[in-house]
Amino acid sequence: MSFSIPSLKRMAVAQAIAHPADDLTKVAAQVRNMTERNQYLSPVADPDDGRGAMLYRPGDCLTAAVILRLWQAGLTDSLAFEAAALRMQHWYAHDTFPDWKPGDPVPQDIYIDQEYSPACHVLRDFCETGAAWSLRLDVRRHRITGAVRHVATLWRWDSALGNGSPPQDGEEPQSAQVIVLDTLLAQIAASTIYRKWAN
Repeated sequence: MSFSIPSLKRMAVAQAIAHPADDLTKVAAQVRNMTERNQYLSPVADPDDGRGAMLYRPGDCLTAAVILRLWQAGLTDSLAFEAAALRMQHWYAHDTFPDWKPGDPVPQDIYIDQEYSPACHVLRDFCETGAAWSLRLDVRRHRITGAVRHVATLWRWDSALGNGSPPQDGEEPQSAQVIVLDTLLAQIAASTIYRKWAN
């Protein structure tokens, strides 16, 4: 699964996610912060480099691009940001079993045939099918207790990945923000997957 195999150094990730007007050195430093300070990305040590270089997966580029856009939008250190970062990098039981609910037993071997992360899965699906993907950030509030919950979901056209995290009992929608991923996916695919195939 080339979309999940660590093969990219940090500068390659920066090149894959940067806007043409961005300073690549600064973007690479931001990727380092995502990795070392914030631990949003989990690269592996490069076995061919004795200086501590790390290798990232192609799907990590999508996570990094989303995080960079959210930082630029001023959503740093927010619950919405945390929900988005987790959604890009972590699988949940309800992704494979839409009827699964918190408190139910976790099914065994639910991730055995999946890509490393949802971001890797989205990149693979985009490259194979050209499907439109988006990340949706919802704020929901309980009508009685007032408790606020931030939810991030991935959408392929008009279908959510997994169960789409439906509202819990008593919750009402407060706001929603949608991040269209198509341009990011095309840029990342051209810089990583398609370039690799061309070589």
